[in-house]
Amino acid sequence: MKALFLSLLTCLLSVFVLSAQENYFKVTTLQLKDGSVPVFYHKKAKKASKRINDYLQLATVGSLAEPHKDSLTCAYDYVIHQNNNRYLSVRCVPLDSSLALPEKSIAFNAATGQVISLTDLFSINGLADLKKLILRQHGDAVNQYLPAEQREEVTKCLKNNLGIFTLKQGMISIRSGACFPANTDYRAVLDMPVQPVQNLLSNYGFGVFGLNPDVKMKKMVTNSLPNLYSGKIGNDAVLLQLDPAVEKNLSGVLYNMNTGKAIPVQGTFRSNHFDAEGSWGKLSVVISNGMVQGNYRPAGGRPQTVNLEK
Repeated sequence: MKALFLSLLTCLLSVFVLSAQENYFKVTTLQLKDGSVPVFYHKKAKKASKRINDYLQLATVGSLAEPHKDSLTCAYDYVIHQNNNRYLSVRCVPLDSSLALPEKSIAFNAATGQVISLTDLFSINGLADLKKLILRQHGDAVNQYLPAEQREEVTKCLKNNLGIFTLKQGMISIRSGACFPANTDYRAVLDMPVQPVQNLLSNYGFGVFGLNPDVKMKKMVTNSLPNLYSGKIGNDAVLLQLDPAVEKNLSGVLYNMNTGKAIPVQGTFRSNHFDAEGSWGKLSVVISNGMVQGNYRPAGGRPQTVNLEK
């Protein structure tokens, strides 16, 4: 009887750990010229809050949204799926469906403010099994909805592209629609409860979903490429926000904190080398081990050293 009581107590404590810190971040709204952006804050996580706000605003507004800067326009609406002391999950949906803007889903480590990727959540073997689950989920649709000449390419994409994922309470939702032609009449979504596949998770994944209360989220280090990098280009303090790589292309926003100027950057990403070029100039850097290093040449200017880190 005593053992049963202790087991029940442990279960109740576990439930309390999972639910006690909901709405961890205070959420306010900053109104822009068109639309608005959420602003997150927690008094014990000021640096993480700022990092989250900066990344989210650069990813969806294209600049840092500030009070009285009413010329800024927001292209996205926001849905907050989870807001607790382990992670913050935000889905960003284009306000105008006629615009060619990608839907974005971003998960942040609540303790560090860094972006979380699927490769953080799963072990190496778990990732391999996850890809098999995705392929199994959509395998019948490949044969049913696609002509024979397209099936091999789509199957290859499903094997190698983990797609857009959303973290919800006790669930990971993975959308692989980008692997299918745009006019395909099939909703390529895998809604996967975490409990049945917890053996595939990494230590980071156990921490995110509260399955191991001993995991300290502040000590979890991401290997995710899409993140916020800060440092200097020449003598200027800058931020670099990067979206997930699509095939061999990478895009984001380069923001000069001294001038308040934001530059959309888009280019090729091969073997850790990111090369982007536009009317603003040329960026040629290596992204490795959480560092961004290389050169930036502004239009009509001299090369400047790039030295950024997560």
